[in-house]
Formats: sequence, C-alpha cells, structure tokens
Amino acid sequence: MFRNINADEAKKEYDNGTLFIDVREQMEFDEVRIPGATLIPMSQIQNRWQEIPQDKEVLIYCRSGSRSANLVSQLAQMGYSKLMNLGNGIIEWHQQQYPVESGSQNS
Repeated sequence: MFRNINADEAKKEYDNGTLFIDVREQMEFDEVRIPGATLIPMSQIQNRWQEIPQDKEVLIYCRSGSRSANLVSQLAQMGYSKLMNLGNGIIEWHQQQYPVESGSQNS
C-alpha cells in the first residue's frame, strides 16, 4: 500500500525528516533536487531497490510523478507498506517554492 501525496503534504514529511528518494537520472538530479534526497536512478533500481528501507516512511519522487508511481506500486507488491509518492513530482515541489538545490553531488 502507498499514498499519493501533494507537495504541501510532502513538505510536512520533509520537515519531519522522512527519507526522500529521487528516482530520476544523475543528470536530472544534478540540475535540481530536493536537498538531502538520496539518488537511486530508475536505470539502477533493479540492482539497488534493497537500499530502500521497509521499516520507515519513505517518499519517492521523480520529475512529474509517473516513474515514482510505477516504482512505489511495484515495491508495494513486494511488501513495502510505508511508501509515499510525490504525485506531481519535483515540478509541483518547485512551483510551491519549497527548497531545492542544484549542482553535482557525489552519492
């Protein structure tokens, strides 16, 4: 089971210290990202999905919410129960003028 949430709800989760995982590719991540987010690109998810904890709240996002929705749906079928999808992605987060950062970052 997972929840689709909007940027306002996501900001509350962010302020509460929820783990944010960005599933876009490195180039997109370097352009703009939510500060503190962990990058696990969709192109690497088959090898790295185990890095997503099952025992705590996790918010997964992409650019518009579709890649992340597909992933959280798959993870929910695998038994994950504390997942959130940022329904309109970082686009809505940015439109709400919530914090973002840019530049390359070693992850």
